[in-house]
Amino acid sequence: DALRERGAEGAPAPQEANLDTETMQALASLGYVAGGPVDTDADGVRADPKDMLEVYDEIGVAAGTMGQGDHAGAVGRLEAVLAKDPGNPQARFLLAAGYEKLDRVAEARAILDGILKEDPENLRALIAMAGILAKQGESDLTIAICKRTLARDDRNTQAMALIADAL
Repeated sequence: DALRERGAEGAPAPQEANLDTETMQALASLGYVAGGPVDTDADGVRADPKDMLEVYDEIGVAAGTMGQGDHAGAVGRLEAVLAKDPGNPQARFLLAAGYEKLDRVAEARAILDGILKEDPENLRALIAMAGILAKQGESDLTIAICKRTLARDDRNTQAMALIADAL
């Protein structure tokens, strides 16, 4: 214990993870974090994250596809993922980004609204929404969302840049 305390001297204080419920449950079921009960299906069978490996692989492929500039291809993959796993937070977030790149802004905003309704402090969704609002010239809303982000993470440079651009 003394060795751990000495090793921890000068280390930054631990910070709370900003993870969605599904991710926390998956980590708890794998033993990475302590937590409460993990959701079960209608038969009371405990969900196993390994059952969704194909879905997570497909999300990775979609992210790579998007990174190569094939936004339409990525959107198609992500829509298929969400047909299998409708609440998947990573797929939802990436789909919102894909929709924005394809100028399907209303659909992107709807997804981000849903994410923020479930998790009002989701920093990625807040910044993504602020970015969309900034592009639409909604300066007051952009600034308000960025201030909300900075209240949670006072070093968020994306929020700072969006505010500076909006002023």
